[in-house]
Amino acid sequence: MFNDKPRRLGQPVSPLGWGAQRNIRVQDGQSSDVYWPSSLAGAASRADQTPLRISAGDLSFRLARKRVSVVFVFVLDTSASMAGIKRLGRVKGAVMQSARMIYRARARFAVVAFGHGPAAALLAPTKKIGRLGAVLSRLPAGGNTPLWDGLLETAQQLDRWRQQRPWFYQVVLVTDGKVAGLSDSVHTRQAAQQCRQALVRSPVILHVIDAESSRIPQPRARRVAAALDASYRTLDGWVQEESS
Repeated sequence: MFNDKPRRLGQPVSPLGWGAQRNIRVQDGQSSDVYWPSSLAGAASRADQTPLRISAGDLSFRLARKRVSVVFVFVLDTSASMAGIKRLGRVKGAVMQSARMIYRARARFAVVAFGHGPAAALLAPTKKIGRLGAVLSRLPAGGNTPLWDGLLETAQQLDRWRQQRPWFYQVVLVTDGKVAGLSDSVHTRQAAQQCRQALVRSPVILHVIDAESSRIPQPRARRVAAALDASYRTLDGWVQEESS
């Protein structure tokens, strides 16, 4: 799977560790609990109080022991340049291979695609490999949806899913970089920053998989990864990593 993730699958997003006590509030209220024994002891240490009063400074917190649910969201560029049977077939095979690894890690996967129009959620978070195979078999290709529009719409979909459950996302963008809206201009940098800000509203790690298969290496997808501050892999490198 992805070796650059900062924690094992299923671990809480916060770096404090399981059940750790701290005199600060963990930012995500979903993943922290007041640790009352320590909090009461802190209040009781002030002997001049009768009756006992607990102030905000007395409170200690620990991470809830509930595991965070991880979802790998495959964001697939299905624009015209990805429409070749060979290229799209390699992408589908790589996604299926990765999904099997994710399934064994007890995580979930989902699929969002853009190219024909607005980004569409083709598969909600699930562990069902069969559903993924059916979605990929019908995956369309063609069109020219701008990359940044597709990613902003993806961020909106992540927000909708997270309203149902506090998922932690690993977003895997598979693209050859041949999409409208990519250049070295100030507009591109601003659009990329806007996309990243929208995506990271939910806990997320970003990855870019380069589906370009030409003999001469092209920097387009690598530029996308740099603009989004995401990790970068070639499709072949990703497949080899998944099979190792």
